[in-house]
Amino acid sequence: MKQAEFQLVTRRAWPPALAYATGDTLRWTGAAVVAIINTTPDSFSDGGKHTAVDDIMRTVDGWVQSGVWWVDVGGESTRPGAEPVPADEELARVLDVVRALAARGDVVVSIDTMKAEVARAAVEAGAHVVNDVSGLRDPAMMATCAELGVPAIINHMQGEPGRMQDRPHYDDVVTEVEQELQATARQATEAGLPSVVVDPGWGFGKTDRHNATLIAALPRLVGHGWPVMVGASRKGSLGRWSGETNPERRLPETLAVHLRSRALGAALIRAHEPVEHLRAFAVQDHLDRDANVQTGGRHRVALHGLTFFGRHGVFEAERELGARFLVDVVMDVDFEGVDRIEATVNYGSVFNEVKGLVEGEPFALIESLADAIADRLMALDRRVHTVTVVVHKPEAPLPGVFEDVTVEVSRHR
Repeated sequence: MKQAEFQLVTRRAWPPALAYATGDTLRWTGAAVVAIINTTPDSFSDGGKHTAVDDIMRTVDGWVQSGVWWVDVGGESTRPGAEPVPADEELARVLDVVRALAARGDVVVSIDTMKAEVARAAVEAGAHVVNDVSGLRDPAMMATCAELGVPAIINHMQGEPGRMQDRPHYDDVVTEVEQELQATARQATEAGLPSVVVDPGWGFGKTDRHNATLIAALPRLVGHGWPVMVGASRKGSLGRWSGETNPERRLPETLAVHLRSRALGAALIRAHEPVEHLRAFAVQDHLDRDANVQTGGRHRVALHGLTFFGRHGVFEAERELGARFLVDVVMDVDFEGVDRIEATVNYGSVFNEVKGLVEGEPFALIESLADAIADRLMALDRRVHTVTVVVHKPEAPLPGVFEDVTVEVSRHR
């Protein structure tokens, strides 16, 4: 598995002793682990465990020696049913910890808060990133991050922490979360934030099925270009699936989700047990390298000019009369290195999948058609690591002379 490269830009300063930082840019390859420090008495799995600064520093010493370089500090529980905490109390819980971590100079420190005044004080105390589980919902938070020149992590949350799990509903969870995250990310960039991360928000106003669906759709979320963070650590869904009622014993369940998320393109993994995650990631990397040695490598397979008759469009006449549509498909595929059809993706199956969608139920937009084709081809064969689909509509109903109208979309694991 070739790991993607990610970066975040700041207008302040990254930790001076951090090897991943150069100037105003933080760069890393593959999913980095964000270690959780909750200085709260009521967090769902580690409430009351991280309160003494000296104890926290000793814990972080061990993490850093094992390769951890990002720590996320929170002073207000956002578990379902949690009560809000006054800003002064939240600040009392986090500021000394943030100062001590920032003074180390070897870890990125993010502040997990929904309050602009807490974010400001934490950044002034040395925090490098703001992690807002409410998704910059408060305009003051967006303005504060822009003014301070720090990146923000935009989490998706439906509702408020106290009631977010009271019958959450979506007509299309992937599309709705995707659209809200992208809209907020664009708004934040336009407001002056130097860079952003998006987080689909596992458990923040989501059912268990919503959570699983969003993980499966990570290639789609990653495809927009912003780094994606996933944080399923010890969450309730995992216990309901495995039967483990104690959150502190849900490391196996957590690793199952996070390894999958890493393989699908996540840039950051937020976890309570960061060292165990790094060990699991190291094994995953060795398995991937060994698998690549045993195969013939990755090949690029392209099918150009697939032509079908379809009825896609927003106008009634387009649905009635139909038109010609062309599709180009380019896939990066793991080739097994033997001269048999089973060693690669089946081109006939690709053709039939595209044909079925173009000639099938109409879409109003060729953007939606392109998304459907890309998602279908990613699901067709696990050896397909990336796919780029271009849909051509040369007979689009435009009032003038033109050669073609195209939409291009990419997906990758």
